Amino acid sequence: MKCKHVFRMLGYEELFKEYNVNLVNLSEDQCETVETTAGDLHLRVSVPQTIARADLRINVPKIKYTMEEIKIIIPNQGASFPHRS
Repeated sequence: MKCKHVFRMLGYEELFKEYNVNLVNLSEDQCETVETTAGDLHLRVSVPQTIARADLRINVPKIKYTMEEIKIIIPNQGASFPHRS
């Protein structure tokens, strides 16, 4: 599913209009090649222009989990049960 459809379904478009900020779909952004290092490696990577030209970047890790890692907790029962698919 395309990001623009997900943005609309989740209400992001209205939220960004309400707070008068730009909503940028990085999947549709033009890219620039930038040079960077990772340890001893020197790399050239393609990065969306919005990120490459930003004055400030905040790295927010994506939380990944599987259904096996989720536990179902039943209040007042004193027990928790792992989720089973």
